[in-house]
Amino acid sequence: MDSIWIRGKRPLYGEMTVQGSKNAVLPILASTILIAGKTTLRNCPDISDVDCMCRILQKIGATVTKTGHEICVDASGALQSRLPAEEVVRMRSSIVLTGALLGRLGQASFCDPGGCVIGDRPIDLHLKAFARFGCQTRREDDNF
Repeated sequence: MDSIWIRGKRPLYGEMTVQGSKNAVLPILASTILIAGKTTLRNCPDISDVDCMCRILQKIGATVTKTGHEICVDASGALQSRLPAEEVVRMRSSIVLTGALLGRLGQASFCDPGGCVIGDRPIDLHLKAFARFGCQTRREDDNF
């Protein structure tokens, strides 16, 4: 195991900017569709998964404006309950949108999420959670 040793017995000082976390911003972006209005997020990382989540939000009916590291989502309009397969297969965390759609619309339809290069990561825990909340699930031609 590698180690890092810091010596000096001197006080640390200075400033740095910490980039926003992908694992924090993706579920927060998903939750924006629970609000029939505008939500602004700041300090969002400029990475492909965030861009993919923004495209999904747009394709289901939200208006998304991205300026630098700030993202504004307006979900005041009508939303579709079907997540776009062409985006869902690119990103594993797209599954977090299903709970938000259930909360807002009472239903959600999606294909198996993809994007994971570390192996099979089933979504059964999400489906079990939906069932515990009284949702009914069914699979049709590899889609839910």
